[in-house]
Amino acid sequence: MSKKLNCIFSGKFEYQKGADVFLDLVDSFKEEMNWTVAAIANGSDSSLLKQIPPYVKVYMDLSNESVLKILSQADILIFPSRTEGFGIAVLEAMSKCVVPIVLNIPIGIPDQVFHGYNGFIVSAENWEEAGIYLRKLDSDNSLLIEMKRNALCFVRNNFDSISIADYFVNQVNNAIVCDEKRFNKQ
Repeated sequence: MSKKLNCIFSGKFEYQKGADVFLDLVDSFKEEMNWTVAAIANGSDSSLLKQIPPYVKVYMDLSNESVLKILSQADILIFPSRTEGFGIAVLEAMSKCVVPIVLNIPIGIPDQVFHGYNGFIVSAENWEEAGIYLRKLDSDNSLLIEMKRNALCFVRNNFDSISIADYFVNQVNNAIVCDEKRFNKQ
């Protein structure tokens, strides 16, 4: 018997974060599921929480350290958020070698997840497609390992403290140069 994939949902368990989509996905695979499923559901909608099936492990009100510990044991992040500013949860998961399956939303996520390289992007109209990628990762361990490695490398190469500090210094310098040009025009 192969190792079960550890899948996790992380975020507020509410409509905007796609909790209903997560529940539909989990329900559609309950008969064939070879995966363990968990939800980190801090600050959540109680009506949706009541709909979580008993085979989904639920974690509530965890410290950031505990969230990272649970993420480090996961293989897949199921992240069907309909709105996202930057997607910190996705980066946190990727920093723990977790492959994200995300909705294709216009802000944040497209800058982090490159379809087929470090995760999968699924359109809202075709969320069932997430199941195809779950099956693919479940059946191809070398692909799962490669994508986990790519997720970690992406975060390390783009979001380490030195890169972030350099980015902000460049932004400040560019703003100063733009202001000088703007104010020096006569």
